[in-house]
Amino acid sequence: MEREQPAPEVSAQDIERWLDCDRDRLRRLEARRLLMPEEVLEAEIAMVRATIGQLEAELHYLAVVARQRRIKA
Repeated sequence: MEREQPAPEVSAQDIERWLDCDRDRLRRLEARRLLMPEEVLEAEIAMVRATIGQLEAELHYLAVVARQRRIKA
């Protein structure tokens, strides 16, 4: 069984940079929502939140793998 994981060439620093960008994007989108709520904007906000959740999960995965490697070493 193959596991979901970040691509081998992706580093934790890459993911953290993407997270920062997506969190900024989410703040901008949520600010727009206060001015003009609309269905498409709500859908975009949901997608950005899902992306943030995925990136946070990938960072957690990388941290767990790194910790297990240190314990075994």
